[in-house]
Amino acid sequence: MLDKKLYSITIVNFLILFFILLLSKIVNHPPNFTPLLSLIIISTLIVRNKIILVLNVLLSMIASDFIIGFYGGISISYLVLIFIIFTADKIFRNINLIKIVYLGLYASILFYLATTPLHYIFDSSNVFSFESLIYYYRNGFYFFLNTLSSTIIFNVLFYYILKNHYPKTLNNLEKKTNNV
Repeated sequence: MLDKKLYSITIVNFLILFFILLLSKIVNHPPNFTPLLSLIIISTLIVRNKIILVLNVLLSMIASDFIIGFYGGISISYLVLIFIIFTADKIFRNINLIKIVYLGLYASILFYLATTPLHYIFDSSNVFSFESLIYYYRNGFYFFLNTLSSTIIFNVLFYYILKNHYPKTLNNLEKKTNNV
């Protein structure tokens, strides 16, 4: 049986994750080059209580959006993040470097495919057509590449931090996911 303390999220851990997620959105960075998806992916593997994790992610996203501004279709972005929380550890059960990279690819593609139409729908100057939608996907591809590269880089970084500084935690996570 795994140590329950390992997976319990205390108030301090909740606040630390909250502020890291908040800062990942409001600190100046290249467009879409943030550790946001990686933090969510790694958190889904570590935090057992997904409701607490969803609450944390939503509160940090809403707080950061109060600072940087809200936009049309923001609820869809939130829903995509929630979907990632509930599916990431179910889709890729074994934790290793390759799976962490695949999780980054999965989350980035999902986020790109689901949120790009928001720009298409909420652009008031847009003429609705298939060509126009393709235009938005093509123009959003640069942002997708930034999201993909940052998510994979941060996933690998967080994986190696766990592996080298918290090997017991990583071993317990590997056992947990192999037994599910």
